[in-house]
Amino acid sequence: MQPPEFSNAVDKRPRRADDRRMEDRLSVLEQRASTMTVDLAIVRSNYTTKHDVADLRAETFAEFGKVHAEIATLRAETTAEFGKVRMEMNTLFWRLVTWMTSAMALLTGAVYFIARHVP
Repeated sequence: MQPPEFSNAVDKRPRRADDRRMEDRLSVLEQRASTMTVDLAIVRSNYTTKHDVADLRAETFAEFGKVHAEIATLRAETTAEFGKVRMEMNTLFWRLVTWMTSAMALLTGAVYFIARHVP
């Protein structure tokens, strides 16, 4: 007993006249499929894949992590420097207040002295 042919097993109808056209169309599709295989190989060799993008994304996140750490360090240094500047400004402010208070007290005393002792 012979095994049934696939074309006969599926299609038990007799061959028709348009089967030749179908075979021609099928051969054109097979040729296009082979060129698509070549094109696909070119695309795979020249373009990135999801894996490449995922690697790039991971590398970018790692670099951004380093940048964020450096920014945090710079922020801490800047905060410390601003603290020093504020302390210096506070010291200068109180020196100015002390000097102005002393000058006003001295001028008030001078005016009182002039008003009291100069005829």
